[in-house]
Amino acid sequence: MVANQYLILMEPAYELADEEAQARMKKHGYITELYKTAVELGYDIVEYSLYEMCANPLNPTVF
Repeated sequence: MVANQYLILMEPAYELADEEAQARMKKHGYITELYKTAVELGYDIVEYSLYEMCANPLNPTVF
């Protein structure tokens, strides 16, 4: 079992990134539709928002 009730993912958000960050993410093989895929698989998304502290603006992180 991975998680009993909740799983917290902090991942770069392709959908919320600007064009420069999206290009970088595609170049490096980042996932591009994590939120959409989770919803399509039937997962309940409790929160999907940008994390204020981000070390690299080309990796806008969501949780």
